[in-house]
Amino acid sequence: MKSCLVIGYMNANFGDDLFFKILFERYKKVKFYFFPPSELLKQYKRTFRHNRNVIFYDQDEFYLRSKEEVGDDSVPIYLFPMILEKAKEADFYINIGGSIFIQNPDWKEDDRFKIKEALGKKPSFIVGCNFGPGDKEYHDYFEKWFKNFDDVCFRDKKSYKQFNNLNNTRIADDIVLVGANKNKKSPMNKKTIGISVIDVENYPEIAKSKESYLKFITNIIKIYQEKDYKISLFSFCKKDGDLKTIYEILERIDDNKNIKVVSYEGNINRVISEWKSNKYIIATRFHAVILALKYKQIFLPLVYSDKTSDYLKDIDRSIRTVDINSLKNININKLTFVEINKKYNSEEQFEKIDKYLKGE
Repeated sequence: MKSCLVIGYMNANFGDDLFFKILFERYKKVKFYFFPPSELLKQYKRTFRHNRNVIFYDQDEFYLRSKEEVGDDSVPIYLFPMILEKAKEADFYINIGGSIFIQNPDWKEDDRFKIKEALGKKPSFIVGCNFGPGDKEYHDYFEKWFKNFDDVCFRDKKSYKQFNNLNNTRIADDIVLVGANKNKKSPMNKKTIGISVIDVENYPEIAKSKESYLKFITNIIKIYQEKDYKISLFSFCKKDGDLKTIYEILERIDDNKNIKVVSYEGNINRVISEWKSNKYIIATRFHAVILALKYKQIFLPLVYSDKTSDYLKDIDRSIRTVDINSLKNININKLTFVEINKKYNSEEQFEKIDKYLKGE
């Protein structure tokens, strides 16, 4: 049984946790070493309790000693020494995620550089990602670094075109769209709408639009209440403030009739079930858009970053999006929802890993 060190965004975010779920279930005969932050360890152990091939670090001597010294589960424990040890022990490495290459002031100290050094020449794969934003120095550094990997598979054309001169780069649809081609349109209740929100203050480029965003979502809810719709408000990442935003919206509504709050806190299957029950979607989170595509729902994309607009352009350039910074100018009664029904090649994200595990 081969072993794999897997690294990604582990912050109890629904979209990223779906990546992990798809990975773990695709390769049931691979032993995955998985290192979520110590303060989220219990939640992640619950989330993936049925995935017997996921190996957590809660029995590791280093962790037990550190936990005893700290004495408080809410205080983060420095896990990196354990990660480096597993890099030496594992047979191969996967870095899985979407926006995992965004330039920040400390990008030269990225721990992944040290992990790759510890791995040596072991097979290494990057799947599911987009690249940027970042300046030329950032791009040029990663162009050299990517050469050390067996495969780098992007999810959007804009990212791929920056590195398509490398012979180990590819492009395929977002990982969450795995299985989308098998989905039939569900016979869902016509009067249902799901709304995915974010905490606008977390994003400097749209933070100034917080009030117009809250007002927009609030007005949408009131309109659909009047039409007697069942409304579900989705928090994909509590730690990022999605749930806080939902409560801020609910405070503006006098009557919470027909409103349900669905908060992702490790309960992947329940959130998927609740999501699929909606005919219409208002999608702020990137993976709210992806899930609307996957389940053939009618949706309105609210765009807070280029990754959403770039991806939708790849799908169909005619798709109309709504920029969160322009909500003040939007006529709420003339919104254009979209429905897309097409085939996706997201299975190809794993093409090179499949071949490696088959010994090809």
